Amino acid sequence: FAFRVSSDIMSLSGIQCSEEVAAKWAAVRGRSLKGAFFHIDETPQVAFERDVSDLGDEVATWEAFVASFPEGEPRFALFDYNTRSSKDERPMNKIILVSWSPNTAGIRKK
Repeated sequence: FAFRVSSDIMSLSGIQCSEEVAAKWAAVRGRSLKGAFFHIDETPQVAFERDVSDLGDEVATWEAFVASFPEGEPRFALFDYNTRSSKDERPMNKIILVSWSPNTAGIRKK
């Protein structure tokens, strides 16, 4: 699977994706980056906002990740989550895509 971004291809909504977003997606998928936050700017284009740094153990990192979403602003985020199976304690690794759209965000921003 290859993630490509082309400036002449966009979604039906008219929102494009920047090259930087594609690079961050590849870094999270390649496990060289713990996670990343994105937002839709005024262009409209999906833009990279910031990286998620590794804050220590997985639970603390996940809690810090969830707490770092802004109050009234919608965001998209990728997170590389490591956990253990509850059944047989085998290690599991999942990439999670979060679509954050709080009730306090304006309709236009959502």
